[in-house]
Amino acid sequence: MTDQKREHWSKLIAEQESGGQTIRAFCEERGIGEPCFYYWRKRLGKTESPVQFALLKQWPARHRWN
Repeated sequence: MTDQKREHWSKLIAEQESGGQTIRAFCEERGIGEPCFYYWRKRLGKTESPVQFALLKQWPARHRWN
């Protein structure tokens, strides 16, 4: 991957993220294929929002509903 391509796609991805437009609308407006956009976003390590997990405790059931 050339530095030029990396820079180009990094700018496009940053523009989409800061603009508040959906990815679909952003791509349609610029004539970019959505799969191509997602490919580069993944390749450059950018995600829409970080995935977060919560630790849940499981308590034993006190009542049976049968």
